[in-house]
Amino acid sequence: RVDRSHRSHRSIARAASWVSFAPSLVAAIARAMMMMTPRAMDVASTTTTTMTTNAGGDGRRRERPRRRPMWGKIRCGYRTGRDGSVGRARARRRASGGDTGRDRGRGRRCRCRHTDRRRRRRRRGRDLRSIDASPSPSSVMGLTYSKPNPRSRVYEDVARRVLGDDRGALAGKTVVVTGSSTGLGFIIAKTCAERGATVFMLNRPSARAEKAVEEVGRGARGVECDLTSFASTREAAANVMKQSGGVVDVLVLNAGVMALPFDATPSDGYDVQMQTNVISHWLLTRELFPALRASSAARVVSQSSLAAKMSSALRKECFEKVPMCTSWAKSTWDIYGQTKLSNLVFTEALQTRLNAAKITNVRAVAAHPGIAATNLQVTTANNPGRGASSFQLALLGKSGIFQSEADGATPALVAAFDADVEGGDFFGPSRMFQCKGAPKKVPKDKKVTPQACDILWSGCEAATGVSFNL
Repeated sequence: RVDRSHRSHRSIARAASWVSFAPSLVAAIARAMMMMTPRAMDVASTTTTTMTTNAGGDGRRRERPRRRPMWGKIRCGYRTGRDGSVGRARARRRASGGDTGRDRGRGRRCRCRHTDRRRRRRRRGRDLRSIDASPSPSSVMGLTYSKPNPRSRVYEDVARRVLGDDRGALAGKTVVVTGSSTGLGFIIAKTCAERGATVFMLNRPSARAEKAVEEVGRGARGVECDLTSFASTREAAANVMKQSGGVVDVLVLNAGVMALPFDATPSDGYDVQMQTNVISHWLLTRELFPALRASSAARVVSQSSLAAKMSSALRKECFEKVPMCTSWAKSTWDIYGQTKLSNLVFTEALQTRLNAAKITNVRAVAAHPGIAATNLQVTTANNPGRGASSFQLALLGKSGIFQSEADGATPALVAAFDADVEGGDFFGPSRMFQCKGAPKKVPKDKKVTPQACDILWSGCEAATGVSFNL
């Protein structure tokens, strides 16, 4: 028995957890790397199970491990007999003229465990044996990223635990969600509307945004909001204030773009990623703060990302206009990492100011979705910018590490509605280094410091030309 209170025993427990996790991690990496050669697609390991006849002559088939070549297609060994006989089912097809060659040269169909495993993979939509090598901007070394479609595993349980089964659990609540035309924001908006909340869906004007409002249905209200424009952000906040009656219970800052080419916003001149993901959300929170203050228990939820770990510290240059804000960056991923770190810093800075002002009915919380299969990766993969990003996304897409959009939305749902949430909490997935799984409270990033909070707050005030005093 392991006593976790003892230091050496804790080390043993950690080692045991690594040993239990290592095979699945190695298998995921191996599957991803095998995508690099089309001939290796059918090879998932170096051994397989072969059905053989017992040498004792009792007629029972037994299993034994058999080595397979590293390259080439999987062969189970359960083929025609040595005398050239074929399986009965194939013989019947031949006699009836129905042999179309699907098992020609293979004898009877493989009955080994690996075939069953491969069949299950096809049912889950993760057939690893095919590569779309058609030329496209996102094709690198024969790899093309296509959006995975994993099965939701934790969404229903989390939604039931946090919101209950009552369809009127959020009746009378007002929820504002940015970036809700697809992906995580759409799931959050739909979940809230199904339980009786009035949901304001803030999106750029498009046919996709209108369709999303129709799909969410009753309780959904579309509001035009282009986060690349401070003027549009202010106008959207004014519309929400007017239509909501001056009360907002939950503000979910979900909208974001990822690793787009260096470019300035047309009207304000800041980097597209920085203004969309950070500065405009800061401005929206400021404009809606009177409505949040009027609620009995309001929350501001910032959607961050694992990419926050890419940055060593928050840089003051990021809040300058182009080209100053991007002059230091080697790639667009550097700016994206800064924006996601800024989301965490914003949560901490806002909660610190709420505590200083002794405001207890508004809480600032952060969440991240892990690695969720959304249109965010599709946009990045189709972007003709940095080619390595497309290659990395293609490998991730084939590795099975993605979780569904619904599962990716659960940390934000917990942050927005769980009764046990405290101001400044940070939620993310619980499995595979916070890549997937049920949501849980995760440690704050050490780079979220008081100095970083001052950099973000002063930078946003200078960029927007207004102050945010609580």
